[in-house]
Amino acid sequence: MLRDLPLLARGSPDYEAWLYRQTDTGSADGVPLVDGSAGRARGVGRDTLDRRIAYWLTRQGASRAFEFHQQELGEIRGHLVTSLEAAEDYVARLQPGGTMFEFLRLGQVAILHGNVLIDHGGVSRSNIGFVPGATSRIADARQWITALNAYGREQMELIERAARSQGRDASFPDGFIRYADAIWDASARAGSGALFMNDVSLIYPFRQRERGNFRAPDEQAIAYLRAAGIDTEIVGHSPFGDVPGPLKAEGFLRLMADTSHRRAGAHSTITIDAHGGIRARGYDVFGFIQQGAIAAEIGMVEMVVLAGAHQDWSAPLLAALTVAEAHGGYAVFVGGGSIVGEGIDHAAHRPRSATGHAVFPC
Repeated sequence: MLRDLPLLARGSPDYEAWLYRQTDTGSADGVPLVDGSAGRARGVGRDTLDRRIAYWLTRQGASRAFEFHQQELGEIRGHLVTSLEAAEDYVARLQPGGTMFEFLRLGQVAILHGNVLIDHGGVSRSNIGFVPGATSRIADARQWITALNAYGREQMELIERAARSQGRDASFPDGFIRYADAIWDASARAGSGALFMNDVSLIYPFRQRERGNFRAPDEQAIAYLRAAGIDTEIVGHSPFGDVPGPLKAEGFLRLMADTSHRRAGAHSTITIDAHGGIRARGYDVFGFIQQGAIAAEIGMVEMVVLAGAHQDWSAPLLAALTVAEAHGGYAVFVGGGSIVGEGIDHAAHRPRSATGHAVFPC
């Protein structure tokens, strides 16, 4: 935002069109845009700081974010605030010394906790070892994470120096943004543009899927992490449901921890114990596990119903569903087969209990 606001002040076709649609009920300060075809001031849509912020947030998919900020600021101060007052407060929070800037300064690209790596986007063969500006990829995963965090701190320092020396209209370094964000290609789709994941980023890489289902990292990425003693990864980036979900590969576990699209009232926690084991808690979870106890190994379930291999899937499947429904919990299934699919389809059309239950085929 700090980078883009000065550009908006100089005008752009999209911004001008958006301004033209706004009712000019705010401050009389600011510049009324001129209709180029008619050569006269439009009389609506004055270019003010609050309008620039509202437009920028709308472009990010948060069309009411500025409205909510103004409302919250009024509640904090105990009186109504104008949109321009809210705009000045918004920008101040993004500047060095502001709450948002200082919060970001304390952030890390990734965190290592013993054998557990915590990051946003997830490792892959495309991003392992990559640090912007480096001439080669780093061979050791722990050194890579250290270097990435150092890069992040360096970029924040560059932004701070630009803000303190040049003020609000500074030309802000955007290397960190380009590393952390997706890639917009205006020439794609016959000129209509398209958004692409940033494959070399650990913050915003492509989502690893197969036939629409999330998958654990590829073998090359897993080998890279395991060589440094890392066998577990907790990631965000990809909304997964009401509770975190495990993806297991040989000698490796990825926990999908983004529950931002959860239903109202659904809460979950993730705990890392002293031995590097992880435990996710949300609703009570009951599981039926085929050929072993994948979920039980990491303490993901409260009870395993009829664990083991069964020739006839229907009885244990429905038993797990019954127990889960009776306790208002979740039934987790690891395995496959047509009978499992039929059971899941049957469960999806059953009347829900007061607290409800869900079925996740894994």
